[in-house]
Amino acid sequence: MSFVVSQSLVYGILITLVIAVFAGIDWLMTKKLAQSRFEMAAYIAAALALGFVMKSAQQTVSNTVNFLFFRERHQAQVECDRILAAIYRAKSISELSRLIIDDAAKAFRLASAALFAKVDDGGFVREAAAGWPPGSTWHLLPGDPLAATVRTARGAANLGESHTSESDLPDDAARPVLGVPLRRDREVVALVLYGAHESGIMLDPQEISSLKKLAQAAGPVYVGLAASAPPVDDLQHRAAQLGTAH
Repeated sequence: MSFVVSQSLVYGILITLVIAVFAGIDWLMTKKLAQSRFEMAAYIAAALALGFVMKSAQQTVSNTVNFLFFRERHQAQVECDRILAAIYRAKSISELSRLIIDDAAKAFRLASAALFAKVDDGGFVREAAAGWPPGSTWHLLPGDPLAATVRTARGAANLGESHTSESDLPDDAARPVLGVPLRRDREVVALVLYGAHESGIMLDPQEISSLKKLAQAAGPVYVGLAASAPPVDDLQHRAAQLGTAH
């Protein structure tokens, strides 16, 4: 929330400066060029030119503001773009998991992230995680409220206290606050759970949008990679593999 407010403040200042420029042009035209027959034409031309420049430079201005005043967020977005491009080149599920779990958590300084793959019983088994301590759940059962909430989310699910889980989840900042389903078409193939920032600050709308974009790109890639990987249906075998997971 503090980031949104601060960003709004900066853009508010910029808008005020633009208004001041228009006011200056108006003063110049009415006080200094009042006798000129080109006053109105010059005023309109100046206003149109300034408006065109501002519209054309909107993305550049946005990027510049983020770089100068919100450098950490700007760097996170740059890293997110890198991850997005790398998702399409992933050669294995482990590489894809590293991108949307480890790299995403590092880029946004998240306290935790985890990937749960759908299994034959209708539940989801944890395949990769960052910030999940030993003893954390590895199997979300089909009836788990958290799994159901994320699975049915159209884009992403904000996981508040109302979305409780029957499973042992990380505590404090590492507790999942955002759930994103990985889909191919309408089929949910996996769930990604993200915690808050390491500082405990919640995710802002821009960060949520970026994480959703990563999941949307990862879904079809995950399906393709899973189809070429050896099948693993033994839940106990997966649990043993996760014995050393963090």
